[in-house]
Amino acid sequence: MSYVAITVSNSGTLHVRVQTRGAALTVLTLIVIAVIAGSQQSVSTARVLTEPQNDPVLYTNDVMRFLQANIRSLNTSRSLLELTSSIRRTEVMLLQEIWSEKGNINMRDFLPPLIKQRENQEGGGVAIFVHKTAKVIQRHEYTVAGLEAIWAEVMIGEVRVVAGSVYIPPGQFNQMILLRDQLQKICSENPRVVLGMDANARNVLWDDEVRADSSRATKKMGEMLVDIILDNGMEIMNDGTYTYHKGQYSAALDVTAVKGVQSEFPVSWRVLEDDIRSDHSAIEFNIGEVTSEDRIERQDWKNMDWDNYEQATQIALESLLSEWENDDADVDEMTRSLTATLRDIADGLVPTKVICKHSKPWITKELTEQLKTQRQARRKWKNRRSPRNYAVYQKIVKDTEKMIAEVKQRWWDS
Repeated sequence: MSYVAITVSNSGTLHVRVQTRGAALTVLTLIVIAVIAGSQQSVSTARVLTEPQNDPVLYTNDVMRFLQANIRSLNTSRSLLELTSSIRRTEVMLLQEIWSEKGNINMRDFLPPLIKQRENQEGGGVAIFVHKTAKVIQRHEYTVAGLEAIWAEVMIGEVRVVAGSVYIPPGQFNQMILLRDQLQKICSENPRVVLGMDANARNVLWDDEVRADSSRATKKMGEMLVDIILDNGMEIMNDGTYTYHKGQYSAALDVTAVKGVQSEFPVSWRVLEDDIRSDHSAIEFNIGEVTSEDRIERQDWKNMDWDNYEQATQIALESLLSEWENDDADVDEMTRSLTATLRDIADGLVPTKVICKHSKPWITKELTEQLKTQRQARRKWKNRRSPRNYAVYQKIVKDTEKMIAEVKQRWWDS
């Protein structure tokens, strides 16, 4: 006795003749898995998440809206910031390079700002503005001499975070070291941290167009910032969009990093086109606000328990074969029954995952291990600054950049 495995897909009808029941089960399983997997939305389409959100939106009463920007002078940008914050319903502003605190520095509907000016110099300076409906406490214990950084604990509804605004001028490596020590203390003492900064640092993790001819200083600052962020368990929210434009030069110099936020709340991050009279673009970052473009649930076939799936499908397919032997079912009916059966099994056994445009789906286990190797090599070089250790570290950095570019490209091509 022989068996015929039949399935119908968009590419046509497929007939496979085999001699045993076991072989028929195997063929049917492979064929339908391929059909189901092929009909699933591919990972690459996660870049355009436009499906409607039918489930209730979570945390709509606990929304915290951030606006981050290097404004290049509060005096010239204040009126436009007031307009943007009103339209965007901003509740926390993390500002860099406010330049001066002379005259009236308050903003409509916001509490008096928390400010740290550059020591004994003009220019620079950072500030945090919090809406009058929120609660805020400045964290003076995190103030560090010689670093333009200010920190505050902010609470809106039931959402509470420690938020910081940081500015580091180009090539100031010593200030990056101060930031490292400061963040170690902050992240070890607080479950949720939000950092908005302009560190004049570039790295392929947040700037897609870092090239070999890019400034050595900004690349080195970027390497230092990557180590700081990863060592403190923080995540980078940037999606690669440029945040700075001057003439023909564009870069992603403004970085948003968080700790303990994405695991608890839906988030969104984007660069705004609103005019704030600065060569830096404003960034909008929301905690607790979901849009249909930000999050969507998908079946995670990569982490499927295939042994369990094989057992379940074997029982189901044996039952179907028995029915088909006893009934004179046509090809269309057999295909519908087979597909429905395996879909039901998949719905019950295949794990799901939430895809977010900030979750960086292109990161692989191999890349994670490479980043770990890079951190180890950097620590070894820092402990013993020999030419050999430095050369090894630099080679690993170049390998990491190459690997990031490759995995990104593979993800886009998939």
